Amino acid sequence: MEVNIYLFAEQSPRRMRRAAGYILEYVRNGVPETRTNVDFTLCETHSEAILNLAVFAIAKLKVPCDLKIYVETQYLKGIERIEEWRAEGWLTAKKKPRPMQSLWEKLDIELKKHKSYEIIVGENHSYRKWLKEQVERKGKESRNV
Repeated sequence: MEVNIYLFAEQSPRRMRRAAGYILEYVRNGVPETRTNVDFTLCETHSEAILNLAVFAIAKLKVPCDLKIYVETQYLKGIERIEEWRAEGWLTAKKKPRPMQSLWEKLDIELKKHKSYEIIVGENHSYRKWLKEQVERKGKESRNV
């Protein structure tokens, strides 16, 4: 089964409760289906929010699939370097700990449960505007409380 996963998280320069959301899109028994979740996450950075969101969304899938993951930022493509990071002891070129090691490890575990995956950055897909609007609306709710 092929599954499209669309991810979007609020961008903010400061630590905050930020809104984030995903859409899972697939065909089951010849019928197109979608599953959506827009909620809050406590993350220091947008990158951390996207990693958390990807892990959470992929974990919802219970059978091995072919995944296409649509995201606004290149950051998630870092997963392509995870074996290199492990070999380097999770240290950066400046010998500092690589940020969010545990999240990268969780993402790797979730991705390995599936047949294949592709990360697609910045593509103007059919859900892009809707998901962004839903996440931004949810974000405004939290600031109006």
